[in-house]
Amino acid sequence: MLFIIFINDLADICIHDETNICLYADDAKIYKHVFSKADQDQLQMSLSKLHDWSNTWLLSLNLDFGMHIAERINKAYSMLWLIKRNFKDIGKEAFLLLYKHSVRSHLEYCNSVWAPYKKLTLTNSRKCKNGLLR
Repeated sequence: MLFIIFINDLADICIHDETNICLYADDAKIYKHVFSKADQDQLQMSLSKLHDWSNTWLLSLNLDFGMHIAERINKAYSMLWLIKRNFKDIGKEAFLLLYKHSVRSHLEYCNSVWAPYKKLTLTNSRKCKNGLLR
């Protein structure tokens, strides 16, 4: 209950023009449809206000996608290994269906946010995608 009271003013601070914020429990999402440089600037202004607010309240933010991306790639590798181990004698069409459903979905999860985040991440993602060719 105290945390909800604590972050209650966050919505007022971060709203700028048509930038939206959604608060749920201990999670906050700021988003805006970006069609122009002005939209980008407005979103950046809201993010800067969020950063200032978090510094004022001594609240650290987790803005690193590196761990999340590594988890997605590892999950995709494990699913690829599972498919290769258990479905050795299936046809190409069935394999592609399993791959698209079980492997590629993990690699593409939220990729509009992070892709291409870092060159190494992109390389690791491609290695996993190419793993089905071996």
